[in-house]
Amino acid sequence: MATQEYNVVISPEAAEMIARISDLRIRGQAIAKLKGLAAFPESQGRALTDELAGLRRITVAGRYRAVYRTLRMRREVHVLAVGVRREGARDDIYQLMARMMRRGRV
Repeated sequence: MATQEYNVVISPEAAEMIARISDLRIRGQAIAKLKGLAAFPESQGRALTDELAGLRRITVAGRYRAVYRTLRMRREVHVLAVGVRREGARDDIYQLMARMMRRGRV
């Protein structure tokens, strides 16, 4: 069965977050993993819950996570944020994403 690839769209916020990753090896791994979302994005990562319901997350490198949304009808994957998972920390990727959503930036 042939697969129809999705177009991966990286938001300006996510692109800025990726550019701030100082370790070039991790940055390269993150970019490669995001490109991989073009094939079967809904079978990769995990669905998020609560105020992030409707979004998915994938581990891109070590503690780095990417949060994305799949638009099936348009065959697009929108990468919304990339950052480190630090449970309970103010700069935790999921806390940042929740703030972005509350401010209407997503």
